[in-house]
Amino acid sequence: MEDKYKEFIKNVELLSIYLSELNCKRSNDNTKFQKGININFNYSFEVEEIKEKGFNSKAIFKIIGITENVNVLEIYAEFRVLYGLKAALEIDKELIEKFVKVNLPLNIWPYARELISSMTIRMGLPPLILNTYKIV
Repeated sequence: MEDKYKEFIKNVELLSIYLSELNCKRSNDNTKFQKGININFNYSFEVEEIKEKGFNSKAIFKIIGITENVNVLEIYAEFRVLYGLKAALEIDKELIEKFVKVNLPLNIWPYARELISSMTIRMGLPPLILNTYKIV
């Protein structure tokens, strides 16, 4: 399996990354932010479509800022990432799913980090910086 995955990795090409959906909400009550907020951060990565010469994937990032049991900040971002295959390979769904689990986060994380940081600044808040994505 490991040799097949290495061969698969050699043939994957990143074709496109784009933001397909973005929704941001912020409380107008500035006093809520003075007390500090707790951040709930969730993300997911999935295969969307497998094609003859590649595959499409999706990355979702959700941030909710809570204070006094009230949501005062929400950011929902959905990215699409399209990959092609250089050589004609037998499409192996298991290899693609492993790639999306391991490599897609590394490809998309800088885009999400920049978006979330700049959105919180545009919302009049200190920048929220995502930690480094680590695979252990």
